[in-house]
Amino acid sequence: MQEITALYNSSLAAYNRLAPTYGLKDGVEVINEDLARSFIAMLPPHGRVLDLGCGPGQYSRYLASQGYDVEAVDNSPAMIEELHRRGASTKVTARCLDMRQLDYNDSFVGVFALASLIHLRQEDLPAVLASIHAALVPGGAFLANFAISDQGLRFERLTATDYAQSGRFFQHYKTIDIPRRMLEEAGFRIGRIDIRIVRSILNDGTQGYTEWANFMGVRTTD
Repeated sequence: MQEITALYNSSLAAYNRLAPTYGLKDGVEVINEDLARSFIAMLPPHGRVLDLGCGPGQYSRYLASQGYDVEAVDNSPAMIEELHRRGASTKVTARCLDMRQLDYNDSFVGVFALASLIHLRQEDLPAVLASIHAALVPGGAFLANFAISDQGLRFERLTATDYAQSGRFFQHYKTIDIPRRMLEEAGFRIGRIDIRIVRSILNDGTQGYTEWANFMGVRTTD
C-alpha cells in the first residue's frame, strides 16, 4: 500500500511543479480542438460536463465557450490554482478531487477524461470507470484515452528535455483490447477509437513507441 501511495504522490508532485507552464506553447494555451469537437458532437446542445483531470482548465474553458456548464476536477491543487489564475469562465466550477473518489450520480451529459486515466494503475481503473458510469446520465457521452505499448507501468520522459524525469507514471496496456474490454464491462458502448502514434524518450535514453488510443462512446442504459 505504501508503494502505491508513493506512486500516485510522485505524479501529483510532478503536476504541481508543472502547473505554471502546462498546456502552453510559447506562452499560448494549446488544445486539440479537433478532438474536443469530436467530443462535443456526441453531446446535446447544452448541459453539464465533467472535465476529469482538467489540469489548468484549457479544455474546461473551451467547453464552456461552446455553451456547456463545466465541472473541472483535478487532484493537483496547483493545477486548480493555475486554472483560476488563467481566468475561468463563470460557467466553470473547479474542484480539487482525486479521480478515485468521484461522488457524482446521473450528473453529466458528458465526461471528458483526456490524459487522466493514463495515470491510474490497471488495477484501479475498473472502480474509476464505475464512478464515471455513475456520474453520467444514461446515454451520456465519454472521451478517454489510453497508452498502448508493451512497456507496462513505468515512469516516462516525454522528450529528452521537456518534463525530463518529471516523476509522472503512465499505465501502458499491451493491446487496445484491454481498455476496450474494461470500458465495455463498466457499461460503456464504444463508438469510435482514434489512434495517434507517439515516440517518447525512455528512462534509459532510448526511444520508445506508444499508440495513444482515444476512446469515444456513451453510457449504456441500465
